[in-house]
Amino acid sequence: MLPRRIFFGLAMLCIGAALGSLPARAHEDRDATLARLDEAIAATPRDPELWRGHAVLERRRGSFLQAHADLTKAVDLGLDRTLAQRDRGLIWLEEGRLADAEASLRSARAQSPNDLPTILAHARALAGLLRWRDAADAYADLARRAPGVSPDVQLERIRATEAAGGPGGITDALRVADAALAALGPVPALEQAALDLELRAGRIDAALARLDQMAGGAVARDEVLLRRAEILERAGRQQAARDAYAEALTALDARTEARRSTPAAKQLESQAREGIARLAKGDDQ
Repeated sequence: MLPRRIFFGLAMLCIGAALGSLPARAHEDRDATLARLDEAIAATPRDPELWRGHAVLERRRGSFLQAHADLTKAVDLGLDRTLAQRDRGLIWLEEGRLADAEASLRSARAQSPNDLPTILAHARALAGLLRWRDAADAYADLARRAPGVSPDVQLERIRATEAAGGPGGITDALRVADAALAALGPVPALEQAALDLELRAGRIDAALARLDQMAGGAVARDEVLLRRAEILERAGRQQAARDAYAEALTALDARTEARRSTPAAKQLESQAREGIARLAKGDDQ
């Protein structure tokens, strides 16, 4: 039989892949685990969990026909059919057969409503079909059951919520973004998503307030000032934009020589100087 540690690794592989947080180590070990599974199946060919594990790894390799065949073999040997429906849906989801995936995952979710990987996979299938309201509801169900779900999944929920909401979608998506930030803390990707939503809603002052909050986190002060200048310029606040561009250059000058010489720093300096020149040109016209 396959050692318990390999069974545990396979279980984490299934859950991690479905929740969008597959660790890099799992990718490195996948081929080695597959080889060990082949050996175990040769020794115990009638174990459905071994065939299911083989199907999972073949799916992750993109070998969809083999994954389907392995899963069918697992079912024939007695694998739980609800679990098989979920796994079949995951194969179809990665295969791009979204309608088939959605139907299979909907059925699996009805039979196992608390299974987090099933809920997430179903949400992704619904989003792929552009069924935004249903997708947003599925993501909301997942968030209720697992508030600390990964930032990538939170971003998926934000996008689905905005798309589902029509004219009020941005407001709904902002509520989702703020809930995610409350649950996970100041994750830069989530802060940026909320900032972008404020800008799309035309809420310039609210966007600037969020930008100020980002300044105390992982984003460098000169980067925040450059973004502030760009927002102010687009909003037509020329003098405030000119001041922010100048402050960005001052903050950049305060960096060490090594940090000022990086490509990112040089790009920031170029953008700030171009902004100042652009505003000066506008004053002359």
